[in-house]
Amino acid sequence: MGKERRFYPRVSVDIPAELDMAMLTETLDVRVTNLSLAGLMIEGDQRVYELKPPAGIGSVEIGLHFGIQGQPVHCHCRVVYKRRAGQNRCALGLAILSISESQKALIARLVDKIQAESI
Repeated sequence: MGKERRFYPRVSVDIPAELDMAMLTETLDVRVTNLSLAGLMIEGDQRVYELKPPAGIGSVEIGLHFGIQGQPVHCHCRVVYKRRAGQNRCALGLAILSISESQKALIARLVDKIQAESI
């Protein structure tokens, strides 16, 4: 197995989340499937696969809302890749663009806890 080259460790999770985007009239239910301080992966239905940037903008940016240990996490993210995760499922790789320091600390503690449990 190759050596992990990511700057921030990434862990597998299964956390319900809501995705919102200025051009959507409603939020989309998704699941966070892996998480790090720099980014995360979400999975959702066909509507997630169909997300496109507004006219004149080169990338898709979204708001993502989820919870860790009963605390809310809200972050602004950019889609860095998109792939099919099944016939009616799509996975998006997201880079975190902005998040509060306290919410970043929640993510760091969760990542550390999961890593410690996997040893």
